[in-house]
Amino acid sequence: MYGHFYDPINNDGIPIVGGGEAKNKAINWSNGLTDALSGTFNPDLTRRNHFTWLDARRAYFKSLTYQTEDATLSIVLDEYESEARLFFLASMMKSLGHVTHILQDGAQPQHSRLDAHNHSAQFWAGLFNKPLGRRMMEVYTNIRVTRDIALAPLRDRVKLRRMFSDADGNVDLPPALVIGSYPIPQFATPRRFMTTRSEGGGDPINARAGIFDFSNRGFFTEGTATGRPNLKTRVMPSPPPDLTGTTLVAVPDGDEPFSDVAWIPPDPVSPSYVDAVDAIYAGLTPLGQVDSLTGLDPSIEPGLVMEPRHYRNHANVLIPRAIAYSAGLLNYFFRGTLEIEPIDQKVFAVANQGEPHTIDAAGWPRKTTGGGVFGFEKFRLKVRNITDPITEPGGAPTAQPVGPGGKLYAIARYHRNSCYKADLSGERTQTYAAPPLVGAITEPTCGALGTRTVFQDISVSAPIPINGVADLPGGSGAPLPASVEKTFDFAMDPIPINATDLVLQVVYRGTLGEEPESVALGMLDVREPTIMTFWENTDYYLDTGNPPWKPSVPAYPIRQIRYFRFCIRPNGGERLAYWFAPPLAGFAMNTPRGSIRVAVIVPKPTSPTDTFRVKGTPVIDNNGPNGPMLAIVRTSVGRIAQSNREFISAATAASPTAGCNATLPTAEEYWCNDPLQRRRGALLGSGLQPMAWLTGNVTAFNTTDVGDFIPSVPSSSVQPLGEVRFNDTVALSNCPTQPLEQPKSAAQVRLNELEEVARSLGIKL
Repeated sequence: MYGHFYDPINNDGIPIVGGGEAKNKAINWSNGLTDALSGTFNPDLTRRNHFTWLDARRAYFKSLTYQTEDATLSIVLDEYESEARLFFLASMMKSLGHVTHILQDGAQPQHSRLDAHNHSAQFWAGLFNKPLGRRMMEVYTNIRVTRDIALAPLRDRVKLRRMFSDADGNVDLPPALVIGSYPIPQFATPRRFMTTRSEGGGDPINARAGIFDFSNRGFFTEGTATGRPNLKTRVMPSPPPDLTGTTLVAVPDGDEPFSDVAWIPPDPVSPSYVDAVDAIYAGLTPLGQVDSLTGLDPSIEPGLVMEPRHYRNHANVLIPRAIAYSAGLLNYFFRGTLEIEPIDQKVFAVANQGEPHTIDAAGWPRKTTGGGVFGFEKFRLKVRNITDPITEPGGAPTAQPVGPGGKLYAIARYHRNSCYKADLSGERTQTYAAPPLVGAITEPTCGALGTRTVFQDISVSAPIPINGVADLPGGSGAPLPASVEKTFDFAMDPIPINATDLVLQVVYRGTLGEEPESVALGMLDVREPTIMTFWENTDYYLDTGNPPWKPSVPAYPIRQIRYFRFCIRPNGGERLAYWFAPPLAGFAMNTPRGSIRVAVIVPKPTSPTDTFRVKGTPVIDNNGPNGPMLAIVRTSVGRIAQSNREFISAATAASPTAGCNATLPTAEEYWCNDPLQRRRGALLGSGLQPMAWLTGNVTAFNTTDVGDFIPSVPSSSVQPLGEVRFNDTVALSNCPTQPLEQPKSAAQVRLNELEEVARSLGIKL
């Protein structure tokens, strides 16, 4: 209780047994600092209060980032981590509640004027009780809110009945509390919501804008009225003990009217605000009733007493401010805001899904070599600080830039699909049916964790040092500066390939504006991992017969693809994201490694025309019978079809909607009718992208690259090698021009054809 008092005029708290009052000033006790007025930031390492502003800040950061050393060791630790982050979130809210409580106590003048008070008679016979007027303001206000004396503690009820009883002994409850809409103030530090006193205290007291400042100078209390010293034996200079600047107001009460002293408390925050005081005071706030014996005789000390009408009007003036200041303090706590945007390529992360991996009993994808989590190890994005400037009462806007010594983290929040399998056999599947008919959807079956774990997991990147606004621009309002590109390293804590409900957060921790240890947060809901399979399809063409995919030449062997590049960007100017080249040994696609699987994380579309383009560019091996093999770039332009929501209703699962190109989905019951889709949990992604291109002399070849049937692509055929160039630490490279095969002479072409036919007949030349 000692830490709930603060006298801003004398920068003092109440005395406690054994001393130590300095650290128990409300501004220090609530902020967790040794001296909140000091220009230096010095946390009180010996504080007994562990629900301070400082603790709220640290719990906020922990609620976003907390992990054990290796929570992927078991499902038990997974759930523990998730619960622990919720406990940190609860601790943050509790700490904010404690700080707000002390802030609101500052709106009770007894706390700002160091006037001792207790609620009412205790079991120890009231030996230490103060007079009734000094211990009933808070209880009185509670009754005005609840309107029921029976809700008060039993020990208070006798006093309350006495306070509210009329001449006949009936309980006459006061009018319900009148709450105004006081403007929400802004301050550049949390301490200033309590007091804007300067460190030295030389500033005018009537210009101070904190809630302790207002209640201290604006009101008398029973124990500190007109010259009565407070607990520190000091007489408060305001309201003036000699009552100068006040007005005498007659309060009618039958044949014996009372005389009340009233005035307008100095309010630099909102001087034009109209308080809800009783009409008889004509807009003034009553301070107390003049003692009938002393009156206002200047030759003797004026005497004032506090009556219920004074408590009522004081509450009408102070409570709207307590609410507004509390709202302002909470706004300040959560003011730090970052904006996340995709890079120009509209991709956040890329992984080679063909890298060997398995799924453990807890549903975590594990690398076959090393056992670490398999998934996305780098995340590229653009970010900027969009925290609004703060305008203090009567001041100019104060920018909220980041300062030196801060750190920036990326956090991926997700559930996991434990049905996922490396060969994609654990996916939802849909059989083909010609539109408008739809094929049957088969749900995967797996262990108890299912397609979506109940608890939430996170992956946290290595921190990026922030040394000033050049590293994280913004904080000065409009016009906003350009975002800066950042590459976050998740190598020690990869985002698993089977993540669902994926949300990306970027967190800054460090100086923000004038607050030394602050937090700024940005968040973006992104697409779950989309897996695309590219396979060697040069030797088939699309026909209308059955089966529709036929070899272009019966004796034409499967071509070996030596080079393969995977490039990304929505509208041209693609950048290299994955490649396989001869220096890595072997072929990109051949037998048995006939396909490549690339997984990407992309943003959600913002309009029906918001498309995403991938480009797979292969080069065929030059050992072929048909002359020059010129690579032709094939692109998949359009949507990568995915769910618009994380959950699909059971009624819709068996009846998807056809024709999903036309408009964006607007409801949960929405699927795309795509015969090439493989659905993984919440993911609706085009799992397969066939590669097809001309060979120069096979005129019957049809260039369409999507058909009614696709050759099977077993997991054993997936290329495990290749480089994820999206993870380069330097800027992304332009998608390179494919090396073309050298033209052959007509004689060489004819010879190669004869050799091919002979081999098909088993003739060795």
